[in-house]
Amino acid sequence: MKKIRTLLVDDEPLMCQELQVLLDEYPDVEVVSSCHDSQEALEQIMTLKPDLVFLDIQMPGKSGLQIAKSMSRLPHIPLLVFATAYQNYAMDAFNVNAVDYILKPFDESDINRAINKVRRFCADYSPSILPRPRKLSAEANDRLEIIDQQDIQVIYTENRSILIQMRDGRTLFGKMSLQEYEDLLDPNMFCRCHRGHIVNVQCIERLDSWFNRGYILTLSGAKPHDVPVSRIYVKNLKQFVQF
Repeated sequence: MKKIRTLLVDDEPLMCQELQVLLDEYPDVEVVSSCHDSQEALEQIMTLKPDLVFLDIQMPGKSGLQIAKSMSRLPHIPLLVFATAYQNYAMDAFNVNAVDYILKPFDESDINRAINKVRRFCADYSPSILPRPRKLSAEANDRLEIIDQQDIQVIYTENRSILIQMRDGRTLFGKMSLQEYEDLLDPNMFCRCHRGHIVNVQCIERLDSWFNRGYILTLSGAKPHDVPVSRIYVKNLKQFVQF
């Protein structure tokens, strides 16, 4: 799998760390470095030749917009996503051919949208890079089980583990991150409804209102399961369920 080599540029190191944690969920994205001022950013762009740069706008020295204009004169021009706390620079950002513009604090759905746009721009990216097999493997009682996607009820995180709840009531341990499962699962059957949950939409039995404009799903199966739907993922769910 060809990786999308990515450079993070922000004068706040904690912002780079937070963004790296979110990007680590994407198996085809590799963060090659991070830097915290404009001079270092330009040097690393020229040296590392990344495919993608996440760039803050308010930077010491040159602004992110000035860095972007300097990048446009380089032999190797990376794709650009602005990551900033300021909404009023959006038009300027797209005038320098940014692929996307995301706001702090970072939101998983915005990161996902940006990465999907980047994938479409990358000439070497093809959906076939991430095949969607009918069968997956999971761990149970020190052995590896082969399971059909259609037999999964929900995949979720708990205490830093990935659990796969089967429709027959069994609970297995996943071997990948939720993002990797989301990429492999059939998009016509599974929906990411929360940062920690992916559900089989065939199992959705009931939908109840929850706080902050979210919902609670009740999933059918040998072991019924309640799953939160956070506000930012409601749009995802509406692709499968009319409400």
